[in-house]
Amino acid sequence: QGVAPPPAGPLPEEKRTKRIRQTKTMGCQTSKENPFRTETYDAEQKTLNAVYPGAMTTHAFSDYVKKTLGKHGFTKESCLCAVSSCPDELNRGLDSMEDAWGESFNLGGLAGMPFTGKTGFGAFSHHVPDGGQLLVVFAPHVGITKDGELGKIQRVGMAKNTTSCGSCMAAYGAACKKKEVCQEIKEKKADDEGIVGDVQQEKMLAVVSARIDEINACEDDTAKIAKLSDIVYEAIKKEILAIIPDDCAVPVAIVGGIQINTDYTSKTDFFHVRDVMLRSGPGKSFEKLN
Repeated sequence: QGVAPPPAGPLPEEKRTKRIRQTKTMGCQTSKENPFRTETYDAEQKTLNAVYPGAMTTHAFSDYVKKTLGKHGFTKESCLCAVSSCPDELNRGLDSMEDAWGESFNLGGLAGMPFTGKTGFGAFSHHVPDGGQLLVVFAPHVGITKDGELGKIQRVGMAKNTTSCGSCMAAYGAACKKKEVCQEIKEKKADDEGIVGDVQQEKMLAVVSARIDEINACEDDTAKIAKLSDIVYEAIKKEILAIIPDDCAVPVAIVGGIQINTDYTSKTDFFHVRDVMLRSGPGKSFEKLN
């Protein structure tokens, strides 16, 4: 039923190149644009509905943001968008935001944490069109397999499932072992500027370790991974709010949620909206719009 998926293992170069092009807007593609994304899986939908009720397809999410902020004067011509999401290739679904808002500024690093910081936001804010607005979209990500397993995903050309988000899961595994660094980090060097080699993952380990007891108190693996994603979301939101200066002269909207990756044969990825907030000017508080 549908188009047969490619065999497991590395793809031939010509097919791999074609697949790379297809994944650029993977989250909002139709089956005509991407012949692999044809299926709907009951177990996947069951987990999605149980853990993230009301989650939208990435295309619907983009339309929702455009409609919601359009009521407040945000347009493609006047607004500059920044995205803070994990650099994992799975997350190119948020590239669909460029259809609504134009080219976006990248604030994010591992797990979607805005590692560009205040300096990055300062650069972003100085690129806004005259008389325009700023929009920041942020999200950690989590996978759901066609069998309904949360925290994993099957990628194209691979027979075995892999973790999603890999950074979050690695931080969780290391925190459970009560180690100060992730298992994968074998060596480190220090200089006057701090640890070299895995600075971003160090931050993620600190975020997860601080609340490891909350995660492990959950009743099963699905609940633990959902709690892990929630904790990372809260940490990203805190950082986003911290890097926006009180005296930013233009209206700023922030939209946050959980980005949900599905197996490469599944029809679409999803986005679970948590916060849509708007600050109309300097010195004012954010108003919640959802």
